[in-house]
Amino acid sequence: MLFALICLLSITITGMTVWQCSSALMLQASSVSLPPITLTIVAPNGTQTVLNQTAIGNLPLYRGYGGYKNQLGVLKGLGNYTGVPINTFCQMVGGLRSGYIVRIIASDGYTTTMKYDQVNGAFVTYDNKTGQQVQHNQTLTPVLAYHYNDLNLSSGDQPLKVAILGSEGLCTDSMYWAKKVVRLEIHITLQPMNLTVFALNGTQLVLHETDIANLEALRAVGAYRNQLGVVKGLGNYTGVPISRFCNLVGGMSSDTVLRATAADGYVKIFTYAEVNGEFTTYDSVTGQLVQHNQTLTPILAYHFNDANLSSSDGPLRTAIIGSEGLATSSSYWVKRVVKLEVRYRDDVAVTAATPLRTLVGHGYSYSVNVTLANQGGYNETLSVTAYANLTAIGVQTFTLSAGNSATIMFTWNTTGFSFGNYTISAKVGTVPDETDTADNNLVDGVAMLTLPGDVNGDLKCDGKDFALIARAFNTKPSDSRWDQRTDINEDSKVDGKDIAITARNLH
Repeated sequence: MLFALICLLSITITGMTVWQCSSALMLQASSVSLPPITLTIVAPNGTQTVLNQTAIGNLPLYRGYGGYKNQLGVLKGLGNYTGVPINTFCQMVGGLRSGYIVRIIASDGYTTTMKYDQVNGAFVTYDNKTGQQVQHNQTLTPVLAYHYNDLNLSSGDQPLKVAILGSEGLCTDSMYWAKKVVRLEIHITLQPMNLTVFALNGTQLVLHETDIANLEALRAVGAYRNQLGVVKGLGNYTGVPISRFCNLVGGMSSDTVLRATAADGYVKIFTYAEVNGEFTTYDSVTGQLVQHNQTLTPILAYHFNDANLSSSDGPLRTAIIGSEGLATSSSYWVKRVVKLEVRYRDDVAVTAATPLRTLVGHGYSYSVNVTLANQGGYNETLSVTAYANLTAIGVQTFTLSAGNSATIMFTWNTTGFSFGNYTISAKVGTVPDETDTADNNLVDGVAMLTLPGDVNGDLKCDGKDFALIARAFNTKPSDSRWDQRTDINEDSKVDGKDIAITARNLH
């Protein structure tokens, strides 16, 4: 066949230099004069690039032989076509990767779709005389053609026509040969998925795979380091930044967190700083702690190494990616994510744990005040424990409204405790989504457990103690001479009962 002959020659045609190695030619255009053309190319993130005939005429060309077989088995459109490879247009808006499709749209609304492997030449082929299916041995190239047999397309095919060309001159299915093409859209093909995103006010947005595919995506390297220090999951992840989902429902602020929930109910909390890329990082080979220099981005990934996630990980999982390819803690890598919720922080704290007196008479009961603060955005039911050294002296459950604080009184029964100094502390239990837990435990006061009636803390009862009691005798807390140490039985007055207790322990 004449079109299959290999010709080793270089010629010049109408201002174009042609390097011909077979009947399929790559032409480097200085400029091709074309009729009016407008082609819109839409990237996966929705950004658009519009090309006119001048821009298209200045792109590298491809010329080859092709034709199509219609549904009746008839071969049509056989001839030489010249145009620009569809892959070239894709490269202009970020390129095409596995899992992507190109939607080809004509001016009359007709649409056909090519998968990634088809844009790169994977088609069923037919003999151009018999119409019988044959195997192609050379690469096929789908183009947007503007010339047919070196002439402008007919008015019924203009401005651009899809043609699938190659050096063997084979035919392909007519379904891919679209006429009057005006638009190319690159979309990500995703497996079925549902993601519910909750705003701070509780409103929700449900996204499906088509919605997510149309959001701006990132692709970069990530990995995670497990609790044994082993790095796993190293590879390229593609997905939508988590911050992008948050922005769909009003965004986050520094006093909010993001709750990511998996299909099995597992929950992970991301702080505002983490959603914006603040993570501890590790070398992806050694697992050793290293500093990252470039921005990290947590994403909801749907592709790993340009393929859909496995059923055990997907269809969506969190991944932390960046240009340096570092690893992050495995605790942030959540599989099978189905829900994101922007929430106020859950945060409670102990702000004081104070004994009401520093000298405590052995065998008596004394008060310890614990002050709690609800620093988060929701009402919380708290479990609070007060301690003398490591021994719990009481546990209480308390409900505290958002943004408020309260003081709870504990009674310390000193029976059974040894003499000596005791550190007073308190601990409030972690509430469900709390991340700041450092202030849930507070060591605050110190109290000495001594003989009842030992007012000056020298571990004995003698005239010095009687002198202090005498000085405060017959007073109450509002009096200027009041000395709390001398109210030994804690009845808010200094009287003969206090003297009697001291006397009983006199030695």
